[in-house]
Amino acid sequence: MSNASEKTHPVSGEAWEALVAGLGDRHPVFVSVLGICSTLAVTTAVRYAAVMAAIMTLTLLLSALAVSLLRKRIPAPYRIIVYLLVISTPVILLEKLLRLWVPQIAAELGPYIGLVITNCIIMGRIEACAALRPPKIAVADALGAALGYGSVLLAIAAIRELLGTGRLAGFALFPAGYPACGFLQRPAGAFLVLALTLAAFRHLRGVTAPTTSAAPGKQACRAAGGTEDQDPPCAGGCG
Repeated sequence: MSNASEKTHPVSGEAWEALVAGLGDRHPVFVSVLGICSTLAVTTAVRYAAVMAAIMTLTLLLSALAVSLLRKRIPAPYRIIVYLLVISTPVILLEKLLRLWVPQIAAELGPYIGLVITNCIIMGRIEACAALRPPKIAVADALGAALGYGSVLLAIAAIRELLGTGRLAGFALFPAGYPACGFLQRPAGAFLVLALTLAAFRHLRGVTAPTTSAAPGKQACRAAGGTEDQDPPCAGGCG
């Protein structure tokens, strides 16, 4: 019994660290500066940001799980095309459901739903973690990245919608005479809000530059004679 707990405890601790890192040291937007295009484009209203965050979260979780389960069977030269095929499956399904249930939001989001297939956050977490680590750690890492991305989307959308229109999630929160700041609903306003939130995040954490280092890739692990789950060259955390 004690041997079993000793084996599972490190994995649980590493999974928790991977989850928390997505909200801090490896934050996809504020530290890695990824996903900026969608962060700026879909944050004019909270409802759009919430839908995009949900699509990203489901896609990232399912893709990370699938790649982690198949990681020892994916040939290294073909791994990118395999990742794209895995990611595209939930994205296409979710897009079809979105067009069926909420066509107005689907129309507003437009091509940004399909672009999730090549989203650099998803590709980055799959390559850096899911392709190297067991499912529990891969899913925890994916969830942390998804929560980090989604929280930024919702925060920026809330600021832009509230100050730009006087409403939040469609509900009027300011008096009828509120002088809405239309600038925040424009692309330049999105850049401004993103810059301010990024500065606030780094100021609160005392971060001046990314401090994480990249994890060793599959080829480096194999060159060192290791296997992703057991041997020291490949047993490090997600990068």
